[in-house]
Amino acid sequence: SNEKSINIKGIDLKGIAKVEDKQVVFIETSEGINTYEIGQIIGGGYVVSKIDEKDIELEITNQSSSQIIKLEKDD
Repeated sequence: SNEKSINIKGIDLKGIAKVEDKQVVFIETSEGINTYEIGQIIGGGYVVSKIDEKDIELEITNQSSSQIIKLEKDD
């Protein structure tokens, strides 16, 4: 497929955090909530490529495209 959009169906982004000196993103799938660091595969060939704690953004990429996902800040 030459589709350039990222299908993240079945993945629910729960939040980002700093654990010790590492930034992680919390992602819920049908298997439960897991943490992922930059460089880890989240499924379907997609990798966490950037976690921006300040702007509360996550970038995921595969070999042909990338997508930035903006999370909402909790009060």
